[in-house]
Amino acid sequence: DVYAQEHIWSNTFKGAAEDMFAAQEQFALDMANALKLSLTAEERPRIAKRSTENLEALEWLIKAEAQLLDHLSLLDYQKALEYSDAALRLDRKISMAWFIRSRALNGLVAFHGHPNTLCSEARESALLALTHDPLNARAFSELAFSYALQGKPEECGDAIAQALAIGGDSYVHQRYASILMGARKLEEALHQLQL
Repeated sequence: DVYAQEHIWSNTFKGAAEDMFAAQEQFALDMANALKLSLTAEERPRIAKRSTENLEALEWLIKAEAQLLDHLSLLDYQKALEYSDAALRLDRKISMAWFIRSRALNGLVAFHGHPNTLCSEARESALLALTHDPLNARAFSELAFSYALQGKPEECGDAIAQALAIGGDSYVHQRYASILMGARKLEEALHQLQL
């Protein structure tokens, strides 16, 4: 707990690389218990759900996610796209890899001047993410962002409403704030950033 400067919980997991998936599931459940979180009937299976059974694909997915954690330069978006594509070559069903691909493509358009034609590809990637995980709120928010970049407000509104209905996390609210800022709705954008 950073604010209280207290140690709440820690654990060490040892085992073979093949056991990593089981360790991830156990880690998530232990963390929820340590933080005294009550998991709903819908949340428990999501913890147990694995993004992939392919260790190499998982490595590429982790690299892709890491590229989008910081300052988001042109190279970060390009590498995230490259790494997510590498993961998808090994396992086409990784929802988070499709989401990262969509995010990278949208970022190239919105922040680095790439042609708007990439938005269609970003939209398709978000839809593929949702095919493999219909409750991926981040994929819905990326779908909304691609519609916003294409000037399709009705489709954008529908997609962001879906993301929020699922229970959007801070990423969803940040993405929604970006959409609202682009539409010059600054007060609403500020509200989303505060959630």
